[in-house]
Amino acid sequence: MRFIDLTQDFSLHTPAFAGYAGPAIRWIKRLAFDKAGGQEITMTMHVSTHLDAPAHFLSGGKFIGDLPLDFLIGPACVVDLERMGLGDFDLYGPEHFERWEKDTGHRI
Repeated sequence: MRFIDLTQDFSLHTPAFAGYAGPAIRWIKRLAFDKAGGQEITMTMHVSTHLDAPAHFLSGGKFIGDLPLDFLIGPACVVDLERMGLGDFDLYGPEHFERWEKDTGHRI
């Protein structure tokens, strides 16, 4: 079995969910002046790779700490929606995945 980390890199340019502000980094200490470097990172919870707990959407749903780790591990595939002409916040549906399955021969 091969493990692939699907985590998106984090930087100032990491996209946030539509309507949310992207990340911001502010220097609070500079090495040249304070003998140490320090930064403050500010971002919403909908930036980069993250997991929304079922409780985020469902009353009585489970919280992240209630989910077993093996819930997050399993077979996966990467579907490049950008190659289909879709942007970060475009809507996509079954027809896009059906087209991907036809083009690649893989089944989701």
